[in-house]
Amino acid sequence: LGTLLRHVLDNAFEQKVSFRQELKLMNHYLDVERIRFKDRLQVEIEVEPGVFDAAVPNILLQPLVENSIRHGIVPGSNQGKIDIVARREGNHLRIRIHDNGVGLQPNWQSKKRNGIGIANTRMRLERLYPGTHHIDFSNAPEGGCLVNIVIPFENVAYPNEQESFPEK
Repeated sequence: LGTLLRHVLDNAFEQKVSFRQELKLMNHYLDVERIRFKDRLQVEIEVEPGVFDAAVPNILLQPLVENSIRHGIVPGSNQGKIDIVARREGNHLRIRIHDNGVGLQPNWQSKKRNGIGIANTRMRLERLYPGTHHIDFSNAPEGGCLVNIVIPFENVAYPNEQESFPEK
């Protein structure tokens, strides 16, 4: 928890960070959740090698993964699984977050939701990438919720981040 807090405070004024750094922050958050859920939470991350140095909004993944846990996995009693996939597609970065939880309610419309995490994520994406981004939430055909984010690809390597992302 202390590492998570230090990481957030160290980067509080950064608008964008490398995807590698964003994954590290998310992994600190997941370490806390793994203590809570023990063996009920499984997270798989698949990132193309060239994507680790892509610039992404600071604290983009954590609120979306938190929503997957709180609204998708917690209501169910089975094994929770979250898959995160990041790929470069031409001049864009596509990030996909899929959980195996209960999915979205039939009348759920993300643009009308007042949830802080989703509202802040939408607002930040619009400020950083006006008219050049896409985010949508849907029920996946195989079940659970699916979040797709597409932002312009910016290859930004930070000198102090050359170590690889620790897989868990």
